[in-house]
Amino acid sequence: MQGSRSLLEGEEPAIDEGLSQRLVSNPSLHSKESMDDLETTIRLKRAAVDTADHPHDRYFHLDDLGDLLYKSFLRTGSISDLDESKRAKKASVDALKDDLEEAIRTEHNAVNATPENHPDRTLHLHNLGNRLHKLFRRTKAISDLEEAIRIGQAAVDATPENSAERAGRLANLGVRLRDRFDRTGSMDDLEKSIRIVQATVDATPESHPCRAIRLHSLGNGLHALFLVTRSMDDLGKAIRIGQAAVDAAKDFSGPSDQGLCLSGLGGMFLSQYRETGSADDLDKAILSGQAAINTTPEDHPDRALRLTNLGNLLWDRFHRNQSMEDVHEAFVHYTEALYDSSSPHFDCLRSGMQAAHIASWCGQYEEGAQYLTECLDLLPMIIRLSNSHEDLQYILRQLSGLGSLAASVFLKAGRSVSESLQALEKSRAIISSIVIDSRCDESMLEERHPDLWSRYCYLREWIAVSTLPSAASNSPYSSPLPRGHYSSVTLASNLMIKELDVIKIIIRKTPEFDRFQLPLTEVELHDLAQYGPIVSFNVTRFGSHAFLITEKNLEVLPLPKLILEDIHKHTSGNKSGNQSRRDAKLVAVDGSSKIEGSSHANTQTESMRWLWDVAIQPVLEKLGLLWQHKPPHILPCLWWVGGGLMALLPLHAAGDHQLGSTENTMSHIVSSYMPSLKALQFSRKKTWTPPVTKDSKILIIKMHKTLGYADLNVEEEVTAIQQHIGSSAFIEVLETPTAATVLEQLSACSLVHFACHGASDVDQPSKSALLLGARSVEKLTIGDLQALNHQLAQVAYLSACSTAEIGGQALIDESINMATTFQLAGFRHVIGTLWGAFDSAAVAVAGKFYEHLLKQNADTVSSVPYALHHAVLDLRAENSNSDNISLWAPFIHIGP
Repeated sequence: MQGSRSLLEGEEPAIDEGLSQRLVSNPSLHSKESMDDLETTIRLKRAAVDTADHPHDRYFHLDDLGDLLYKSFLRTGSISDLDESKRAKKASVDALKDDLEEAIRTEHNAVNATPENHPDRTLHLHNLGNRLHKLFRRTKAISDLEEAIRIGQAAVDATPENSAERAGRLANLGVRLRDRFDRTGSMDDLEKSIRIVQATVDATPESHPCRAIRLHSLGNGLHALFLVTRSMDDLGKAIRIGQAAVDAAKDFSGPSDQGLCLSGLGGMFLSQYRETGSADDLDKAILSGQAAINTTPEDHPDRALRLTNLGNLLWDRFHRNQSMEDVHEAFVHYTEALYDSSSPHFDCLRSGMQAAHIASWCGQYEEGAQYLTECLDLLPMIIRLSNSHEDLQYILRQLSGLGSLAASVFLKAGRSVSESLQALEKSRAIISSIVIDSRCDESMLEERHPDLWSRYCYLREWIAVSTLPSAASNSPYSSPLPRGHYSSVTLASNLMIKELDVIKIIIRKTPEFDRFQLPLTEVELHDLAQYGPIVSFNVTRFGSHAFLITEKNLEVLPLPKLILEDIHKHTSGNKSGNQSRRDAKLVAVDGSSKIEGSSHANTQTESMRWLWDVAIQPVLEKLGLLWQHKPPHILPCLWWVGGGLMALLPLHAAGDHQLGSTENTMSHIVSSYMPSLKALQFSRKKTWTPPVTKDSKILIIKMHKTLGYADLNVEEEVTAIQQHIGSSAFIEVLETPTAATVLEQLSACSLVHFACHGASDVDQPSKSALLLGARSVEKLTIGDLQALNHQLAQVAYLSACSTAEIGGQALIDESINMATTFQLAGFRHVIGTLWGAFDSAAVAVAGKFYEHLLKQNADTVSSVPYALHHAVLDLRAENSNSDNISLWAPFIHIGP
């Protein structure tokens, strides 16, 4: 049977004409309270905000003020009231966070000030662990959770076996272990959590007020176990315990606990519905969800999450019964969740995306655009600089598609091309954007305001390094406080972030720096196109478009023949990494390769012709780049930026490649790729220095053998490089080096060439790596490279498997791969592969690349993309290779 579907991926049934009017109705418009009374209350509440001394009081006053101003907006239509309402709501959340962090600091100080054997120390540990866990629920930072577990375990260890408090502290520890399982997938954590919570349930009397919560925790653990094992016995037991938790909450607990238990039970019934297809199970899930909302206090931090869950259940039922009332109810819950000021921004944003989807689906594009504007405003509050890259990937997976949806709906709502493109840009390559901000070399600021520049650089680097793996712990910017203590990481980072915000404001108030690290203006976009046009695709269920940027124009081209379902079909058969000797596939014990043969050449040829017809040809025609009949060495350059699902396709290889045909991309332009406009601007700022000179160093990483992997024919490749470069530069060859040796050598080279295996992890792209080492496999990972920022670096040639492959669809907008990481590490130009390159092709393209690089005027900025373009053309022309797209098409240029 068909299970639950996300709104962003669901089918689009017929639109109910009357629904769009019901969506915009609001009962608050009909309140009989006089405007004079409302204005008086607003004035008094503003005064209360101004005089509040404590963050806790300030939170409540700001929250009330936001509600009052929004009520005034509904009555009068005053945009200023709406704007002030938003500011008050956002400030209230900041005050709440400040209050929580102040409580954490207080408890941390209390723990440090209390002797080991003092009876109050255990209580302080318990309180500190609880508050850290609450902070994790808001920040999604796994470091907060790890610290909460460590502190919680310490509290348990310090609590006597016969203490009445021990069961509660064990139960809290069990919940945190379950949360860590949700993030890491560690079965050890899940099994330990279930054991711990089962023990606490067994030790809790029937009438104890905490029994309901402990039963709920046990049921949730068993539900999580079912999602792994798919054992209906586990699910049945989870439901029985979940129902017992609900019953116990009704008899012995308050409304808040009832809401929690009902929400958990609803999730269990949903799982049963997905297994059985029984409408009765789905109805039970919805009834539980509705009851959970009814018993959840208005100011409860989980209210938005429960509203969203109920909305999702109703959307599931709509797909089953086609009842528009379910859609209307879902919409109401999503919008309420979006504006819930007591809930984490993360939960509100996800609800806002769903509300926007329904409004747009009903033809209310302007309303959908308004919700998406709210979502985009919330995004910077979720993407905290103190989050690790692992945390950011977890968060961004849940928000996948935000920018694409916003850009499509903005265009439908009649907003400008510039605003629509900015919405797309705000939501992609966010992790690399954070890195870019920390490395952006504003030399003029350094020259004119050295003190300001120095403090700014220190803060950015301190924050950046505090989020990196331990490999960066030797950085001069590392915290002087001891690691492993919460106050030295999260709290210190938060203080640094606040100071950094102040520094940015000061910088922007100085002459000529008003745009410091703000989104690109339209003038800056045109400047980016000075070397050639820039194209960014956007495809959603609401339309397909190409944003076209030239020196004079910024326009959007509708692409009605480019359909989302077709992209899914053509990308599913496009990857061929498992056919290549450079793919990181283990060999059998007897040494035989497990590499499969090619069987999809015809499908790929068909896909490339389709891509040309529906997307590339219309774009090039609109830009006036077709039929110029120019020789390859003077073809214009073009940059493909981002593109969502379109980034999974080799845009440079689109078209008909039969002998004599010019109906293809390569006959008209030289292609380069970039993950975002910001990344393109960043790369352009790095000074170009020819990489092959008498004073430069060329580093070649040569891995003929890798333990457990098929041997590579790298001798011919390395020999070709040496022959073409000759004595033009100093060449150092590292044979089977360690990862540490390579990292050390990278800083001194202008060009590095890796001839090795690569391992691409599409589910967790940050774990992708180049495989090195002699005695054992050593991975040079993306995490290792994130700490680097080399000034001499110019070109990185990654002759390995899938070094430019985009990860799973949930992180597709982030473009996390080895190639983009090398670029952020300082290499202006990177040659990577979209899938596993055939060994023979890798050798041929590498040799031809260096041949053309040396033949051309390597002093020019465009010499690298032109050299690769010629090398690929040469391979395509050999031995009737034109239709063997998987052979020559994986090689791409990433750079400015």
